[in-house]
Amino acid sequence: NPIYADALYLVRIHLPHKPTFTALCYPGFLPGNALGFNEFGLCHTVNNVSPTNIQTGKGRHFIARSIFEAQTVAEAIAKVTVSGRAAGFNYTIASTSERRIVDVEVGPSQHHQREIHGRYFHANHYQELKIPQEIGASSAARISRCQPLLNDELQTAADVLAVLQDQENEALPIFRNAGHTDPLATLATAVFDLDAQTFTLHAGAMAKTPKPLLVLALSDKL
Repeated sequence: NPIYADALYLVRIHLPHKPTFTALCYPGFLPGNALGFNEFGLCHTVNNVSPTNIQTGKGRHFIARSIFEAQTVAEAIAKVTVSGRAAGFNYTIASTSERRIVDVEVGPSQHHQREIHGRYFHANHYQELKIPQEIGASSAARISRCQPLLNDELQTAADVLAVLQDQENEALPIFRNAGHTDPLATLATAVFDLDAQTFTLHAGAMAKTPKPLLVLALSDKL
């Protein structure tokens, strides 16, 4: 939401007897509702999705917050698929130590887990989990646009960033501008590099600020 432009903040949390973690946060929301990583090199990002049928139960933001206490991908999957969920979320979870990436689509009572071994793109609707949902025009357009871009030429972090910054579809671009055809905006872009074990954060439109805002080690406990 563009009302959060220039209001996102990065936190480093130290709790007694709990893993230290770093998270990009929206004002008023729990850590975990955007992206982050913990001291075990376990990283995650989320996508909002809109299942039609929701239930009374555990809120998705509380569930997303719990990922930071996981040490492995399996533990993280168990946390996001906990029983008694109210709604749904999409989680992409990665581990530097396991060299593993998974995408987990979660609904109130069902979920779908996909191992990622190559190029993969997710937006704001379920692609694998077959449950009733609302699909926004922007999400559908972004999925359609990214398909020809996920090819063998996509090799480096710079190539990935180019996809995330794509605005070929001016009305409904991958990198969102909060225009009259799409009211929402892309506020930040991040790269989790499992080889270099780094987290790189870019703020706003990279065309205007090509240098990253910061680079952190994924195992950094400071």
